[in-house]
Amino acid sequence: MAINPIRVMRVLWRAFCVVAPLLFIILIFSAGTELHAHGIPLADFRRLREFWPAIMRDMLPGLAAMLLAYWLAARFVRSLYGLQKLKQGFDFLWRWRFGQAGFKPYLLIQEGRISKDKDKVLTRIGGPGNLVIYHDSAVVLERAGRLTRVEPSDFVPVEAFEKVYKAIDLRPKRKTYEVKAMTREGIRVTCEVDLRYQIKGRRDKEPTERLPYPMLRWEVLKAATCTWKCEPLPGVIEDEELDWEKLVILAHVETVLRSVLARYPLDQLIGPAGWEEDEPHPRQEIREELERRLRSGVRELGVEILSVGLGDIVVQDEVTEQWIAAWKAKWERQMMQRRAEGEAEYVAQVETAKAQAQAEMILELTQTLRSLVADDGALRGRLGLLRIIAMLRHVSHDPRTQSFLPERTMSALTVLQDVIVGTEGQQGS
Repeated sequence: MAINPIRVMRVLWRAFCVVAPLLFIILIFSAGTELHAHGIPLADFRRLREFWPAIMRDMLPGLAAMLLAYWLAARFVRSLYGLQKLKQGFDFLWRWRFGQAGFKPYLLIQEGRISKDKDKVLTRIGGPGNLVIYHDSAVVLERAGRLTRVEPSDFVPVEAFEKVYKAIDLRPKRKTYEVKAMTREGIRVTCEVDLRYQIKGRRDKEPTERLPYPMLRWEVLKAATCTWKCEPLPGVIEDEELDWEKLVILAHVETVLRSVLARYPLDQLIGPAGWEEDEPHPRQEIREELERRLRSGVRELGVEILSVGLGDIVVQDEVTEQWIAAWKAKWERQMMQRRAEGEAEYVAQVETAKAQAQAEMILELTQTLRSLVADDGALRGRLGLLRIIAMLRHVSHDPRTQSFLPERTMSALTVLQDVIVGTEGQQGS
């Protein structure tokens, strides 16, 4: 970052306003000491020119006392806040008393965490300083144990003793977590949950390149302050502090899914899909209930559930797995038998429809031939033949009997019709 001359001049002026009065007081006391030592009246300042070297010498203890006070204050700051170097204590005291000349020190906030200078003064003591907050994060600031403000992505100046309380990741997140539970019979099972969630954002504001995740300050504040303290449990809880993301998984997903699975027997949980044609599979009901209860439960955390996926339910006990394998084989055989019976019934229905269509076609032909025999005139004979041909064409358009009249038969009927009406003879002439 480039140095700002105005800031530098402002800092130097503040330093001069603090140091100059002290130096002037030390100078007055040193001059008075020399005048008193040589028996010169204090009002006779004209002879001070003779004692300037002695006056400067007398000022050295006062200057040393000022530097010693500065050094002791820096050591105190270093010890109090656990800084690594004494120079950090000097720099903090200078910035705190006289202001910040440049952009440094600063912290980078990215992906919901401090990505640089974690052990520096800004994280332990606080400002003066600056924060560089990326577009995917938001920051909650605090000072002296009191929350001060919530800041979105931007260059944010930090005031004296103001520091980062919590950095929040605004991006959509995906977590795959394995939940251990028990069925209604007390059999241990595991189920994998695929969860997508995000800090709840503004719906009335469209995302932009500069602000891809429009945030709600109140929701960010809820996520930052919903921290739980607990004792570590090996294999379950490794940290003493549970933030909003861990609470979504441990306090909501795991708790809700365990209570839901405990209401179902094992045969319903591990049955293949389509176990009942008229009813949804229990796993689908479990997923819908889990999603519904999660959406209402995580509102207090400032979180929004995007989607919930439920994996297969796996049994932990080896003996139970063998029993389930045998039960599944029997169950699948029953399903295959039911499917075969359904296919046979379908084939029988198709054959019945074909036979009915053939019977209807024969009945119509018989009726037409009878009417043709009754007509003894040539004209009537031709009309009868034409009726037969028309009837056959009508039958050819019926999907049920179309397969019984091939294309060659229809071509022959066309030629026969031309002969009857005399078209062929006219074409030949």
